[in-house]
Amino acid sequence: MKLINFNPNSHGKELNELYLTAFPKYERKPFDMILEGAEKGNYEILSIESDTGKFLGLAITILYEGYALLDYFAVLETERGNGIGTKALNLLTDRYNGKKFFLESESTAVPCSNLNQRFRRKKFYEKCGMTALNFQVDLFGTIMEILAYNCTITFEEYYSIQKKILPQKFADKISLAPTTT
Repeated sequence: MKLINFNPNSHGKELNELYLTAFPKYERKPFDMILEGAEKGNYEILSIESDTGKFLGLAITILYEGYALLDYFAVLETERGNGIGTKALNLLTDRYNGKKFFLESESTAVPCSNLNQRFRRKKFYEKCGMTALNFQVDLFGTIMEILAYNCTITFEEYYSIQKKILPQKFADKISLAPTTT
């Protein structure tokens, strides 16, 4: 398996379709904004592919100084359960070795209709070596846990990355979430 830099002529349609189907509309940033960010070097859009070039999934990462925020990560539904996500996440941790690598995942502390799915997702990330940090964020109205790989970051660090990369109208919609008991 390999990670390939996004090329709209090679799996561009598949990557875009997975982006639209794997993430709820309220969690998706405009893809044009991500493409523009990639041109500036603030985003890295990666296609997860088999050794033969078959499209398997996507990883979109925000890069800023010594940080790598895995913003979107998805494996094709037909390919899930085959270890692809674990292998891809291992490739990503290798790729961003030397950076503080972390991600956001919907909170397991908030009652919702997909709580089991959230717990499974968190368990997957933890199995891959990610650890939940001691704060959560309100990201555009959704409470997200922050999980990191072999590092820790503060809310202030997290927010400074978002504020630097995102347009102000998006950054203004991010805050520290209240602590749940």
